[in-house]
Amino acid sequence: MKIAVLIFIIFFIIVIFRFFSNLNKKNISNNEEKNVIDLEKDPNSDEYKPKD
Repeated sequence: MKIAVLIFIIFFIIVIFRFFSNLNKKNISNNEEKNVIDLEKDPNSDEYKPKD
């Protein structure tokens, strides 16, 4: 019985860590999308500038 309880506790802890890990990954990906700057190439100077 002790072994079954120990296995259940370990399984529960693993599930909790995966849940928080997935939440953290979603927050990081949302932050990355906000930091994207759309650039276009200026044909005269061959430099990349932000789109207006």
